[in-house]
Amino acid sequence: MLASAPSTSICRGLPASETRWTCNFQVRLVSREWLAQIEDLIDSRRIALGQVYVDGQALPDWATIHEAHAPRLLSSAGRSKVCSICGSPYATLWGKIYFTDPSIVGRPLIIGADGIFVREDEAIRRALRTPAGSYKPKLVGLNRSDQATH
Repeated sequence: MLASAPSTSICRGLPASETRWTCNFQVRLVSREWLAQIEDLIDSRRIALGQVYVDGQALPDWATIHEAHAPRLLSSAGRSKVCSICGSPYATLWGKIYFTDPSIVGRPLIIGADGIFVREDEAIRRALRTPAGSYKPKLVGLNRSDQATH
């Protein structure tokens, strides 16, 4: 079940968006227009793109994006909420948000359960804009596990 339809042409008047998610299991959707800005950063050994279908019809302007075994994102605080669409519980990250996996150093792109992370220097160099409908970007750093605050 889509948390909301991906565009105004499908959802009859809801605000247009360039990123969405699904309920019950997570599938991240991204507009191909926005994705074109970062597509060259995709490491196909880690990150996969897929086709989106609604009612049996392909949506060529949308893609699914997923990273297998993405680095875990942690935070100093969190909350549990319930989805207003499907009723499933989910966790939100609050406070200081960080990765602890040193393998992220140097990676220009990470696709995680909590978002699409573009390395800051790449985002600045590309003048990358925040996708419509997404949260305000937040700087997320690396804390080594022995330095992490839990």
